[in-house]
Amino acid sequence: MEEYRKAKKEIEEYLRHNWKKAFELWMGCLVDAGEIVEFAPALEVREDVWIDTCNTFLYDTGFKSGKRVAQWLYRTFGLGKKSLKEKTIYTDIFFSESGMGEIVLLKSEQGRILRFKGGSYIAREMGRVGRKVCYYLAGFIAGATQHFTGRDYRVEELRCYSNRDPHCDFIAKPLSP
Repeated sequence: MEEYRKAKKEIEEYLRHNWKKAFELWMGCLVDAGEIVEFAPALEVREDVWIDTCNTFLYDTGFKSGKRVAQWLYRTFGLGKKSLKEKTIYTDIFFSESGMGEIVLLKSEQGRILRFKGGSYIAREMGRVGRKVCYYLAGFIAGATQHFTGRDYRVEELRCYSNRDPHCDFIAKPLSP
């Protein structure tokens, strides 16, 4: 618990004095979508195919953003010298303190679950639309996890606030043993 308190204090102090840099970091994530901004469907594309294409685009963009933010966290807070547990703590606190959502790590039969209590920022903004919407965030988690571990992961959203669940839950599964 001491690691958590220390990381929380460091991030709160940083954000208090450098909020603009953190804001610019989040806005910089929009640049990750820039390569595909002009992408548009053919006139005769089925709706289900278009939705799958958009979801893939969001996941891939999130992946790039996750790597971007993980690299920034490494530089800003010296995470290269810290354990994987400490890297996870810093990332979770940064997410929470910058308004993306309150994160809790849970253990389940499926593995470790990353929970955004009460839903992620994205899901809360979208509202209760009756489907999962956090493809960008799933990709973001995969990109950050890859940067921290050096391994490729596929992140799946198990439950989503927008799908009328109480929280957004994600699981990361390694693509290779």
